Amino acid sequence: MNTYIYNKIYDNYYNKNIKIYGIHGPKGIGKTTLCKFLENDFYYKHNIKVLTLSLDDFFLDYVNMIKFLIKSNDKLYSFRGLAGTHDTNLLYEVIIDLLNGKKTLIPNFDNKLFNGFGDRYNFKNINYKPDIILIEGCILGYSYKEDINSDLYLFNEKLKEYSKIKDVIEHWFYLDTDNIKNIYIWNRNIYNNKKKK
Repeated sequence: MNTYIYNKIYDNYYNKNIKIYGIHGPKGIGKTTLCKFLENDFYYKHNIKVLTLSLDDFFLDYVNMIKFLIKSNDKLYSFRGLAGTHDTNLLYEVIIDLLNGKKTLIPNFDNKLFNGFGDRYNFKNINYKPDIILIEGCILGYSYKEDINSDLYLFNEKLKEYSKIKDVIEHWFYLDTDNIKNIYIWNRNIYNNKKKK
């Protein structure tokens, strides 16, 4: 998988001038690992600067997250992660700054703060224009639907907020599994590894 995506991006970069990629997939499938591989290989082999923007770093800050979850009054919204719990306006501003070569600040989100609710703990200063931008997350690939189950009404409505992010993405990679049980295994492994730290 890594080699296929690497070759595709390499070909697109030189032949089609495609610079912004969306990487969608369930939690634990390896999006972060893939992005680190691409960042390192493109830089050390070709001096191409790849920058990853993770949707997880753009969660609402703790205060606004709590306000949103309470206001939502929805049984599905008891924790972060679903559509609407990200600051899509900030993410969009960061993307535009990067495309224009402007200095920008990317939040770092620590999911261990506030008993697991998490919060931003600092910002990373980016003062260069990346050659390629990767935007990864497990919500990015979903789209708003006209007719939807009422239990998913809020989730569906909040997907509209991600449309401006999807509009700037030029090429997509969708990562999936042939067995949904894998997702539970991956997430349990993530949880156990975090407990060890």
